[in-house]
Amino acid sequence: MIRRLQNFFINYKIEDEELTYMQEMFGTALHIEKDGFARVVEALPVETDVVKRRYVCFKSATEQSVEHRNINYEDLSDLFLFGRVQDQLLQADVVEGTSKYVIRPSIVEKVVGELQSGRSLISLYSPLGQGKTVLCKILGTELAQDYDVFFAIRNQDNFIEELSSIIVNNDRPIIILDDYYKFSKHHREMALLKPEDVVFIFSSRLNVHETRKDELPAQFLNHDVVDLRIGQLTHTDAISLVPLTNQAGMWREISELSDTEKAKKLISNGASGYQANFADILVGLMNSNEMIGRIRKELEVLKAISRDAYDIVLLSIYLEFTNNHIDDFIIDQTLKTRLRDIHSSEKVSNIFRVFFNLDASNDGYFAGSIFAKYAMEKICDHNDLIGVIENAANNLADSSTLFYEMR
Repeated sequence: MIRRLQNFFINYKIEDEELTYMQEMFGTALHIEKDGFARVVEALPVETDVVKRRYVCFKSATEQSVEHRNINYEDLSDLFLFGRVQDQLLQADVVEGTSKYVIRPSIVEKVVGELQSGRSLISLYSPLGQGKTVLCKILGTELAQDYDVFFAIRNQDNFIEELSSIIVNNDRPIIILDDYYKFSKHHREMALLKPEDVVFIFSSRLNVHETRKDELPAQFLNHDVVDLRIGQLTHTDAISLVPLTNQAGMWREISELSDTEKAKKLISNGASGYQANFADILVGLMNSNEMIGRIRKELEVLKAISRDAYDIVLLSIYLEFTNNHIDDFIIDQTLKTRLRDIHSSEKVSNIFRVFFNLDASNDGYFAGSIFAKYAMEKICDHNDLIGVIENAANNLADSSTLFYEMR
């Protein structure tokens, strides 16, 4: 449909017939003078909601929706096993002050206390799989109730330009960078920003943090830097976690113990305990012949009906273990396969969704670093895994240009 533009001429109240005649050949003559035009403009309806700029490299912590519903076995097994966080369920827990889906770990109070004391750069670190990503999501949701909070979600060339825009348009925003060292090409420019303008929360794996921990205070001279190790459970954390693991049905032979005894097991450092950290707890809960057999069987069936789907799962496990998340673009470039084509077959999709879910509300990709390590050690066929890695590397070598993240 083509819209015709209308022209209006603002004239003196005293009419000039010849001028009016000429103007009406091109539009409408209005004898209201500037004051009349000002009153017309003033009377126009004004949108009350200001449209905020949408960013490519950042996402506001207030953009997630909240879903109030009962949490089921599938929700929790997806979270525990595959690291598939449903943001809308996490949001509901934070808003309601409950622990139906995730617990609010005690370290949250420590982080909030550091922010309130004036810290402008908080570095969170832990070994593989001890809850950095989930903690960042919890912090973002909780802090967004009182502050302007943004997550860094992509590492592209306009990263600094968008960050500058966020700082200009928000009052001392909090910027959360999960796996901070992935954004290394922007470190120098971020370090120039002042603590009165922006607050940073970074996360990193322990092995990376230990080799590069001196970089933060050396680079971010303007900021008061504090390092916090996370992932260790307190007694309060363990008590909150037990009902979730009960619902997920992962206790096996000790399922008949009381919740109090189970909580003691979670924080026990003895041979029969779970070592009081999220990674060992997950490994302990997963470490059963029944679970290993079930997942192996699912992979074998998937391999038989779709080698492409099977290869995607193996590559995603390897990439997650090496601290790289998979997405549509990576699948296309490394395996020459489209993820949505895999889901087009109902027979394949019924098994494939155990590892991948295309629900746009929760990213939908495999993202469980502890399960990835566990699967590489105890579940995956090593020859198949090496073959997939080799194939992916060869396909990338033949690519004419590679984005920074892909390289």
